[in-house]
Amino acid sequence: MRQTLCILFLFLSSILPARAQQASKIKISYLEQRLKQPDTLFIVNFWATWCGPCVAELPGFNRIDSAWKGKPVKVLLVSLDFPEAFPLKLNNFLVGKRIQAQVLWLDESDANIFIPKISHDWSGAIPATLFSCVNTGTRDFQEKKLSYDELDSKIKACIKK
Repeated sequence: MRQTLCILFLFLSSILPARAQQASKIKISYLEQRLKQPDTLFIVNFWATWCGPCVAELPGFNRIDSAWKGKPVKVLLVSLDFPEAFPLKLNNFLVGKRIQAQVLWLDESDANIFIPKISHDWSGAIPATLFSCVNTGTRDFQEKKLSYDELDSKIKACIKK
């Protein structure tokens, strides 16, 4: 019996997905402080589970997070999902999509306050991505869906500066 249970446990462990990132609730002030961290290029993606183009680009952010792990590059996936989606629906989505990058849920209700703090060029549409590096003075905002190659190229250009 014990041997059967061990075999069953090993089998289930091998087929179950790796533990996905769980979303943390934040305010815009936390994100602003985090982006001031020196020696790190932050790639901050604003997205939502209900946004098709956002969901389509998530695997690219996951790959970037893995490819640049251990380097001064940090991917932050900032969910703009509605309050009723946090935490259960959002965390279930993250498990289902096997998201490994850090996920933050922005607990803000007034877009007129938080959007200009990210970029004056942001209309509020998603997906949108901010590349921010304090040391190089790099701050670039992209209001569109980005591919893995576009992300990787942008990172290399930011680090080169």
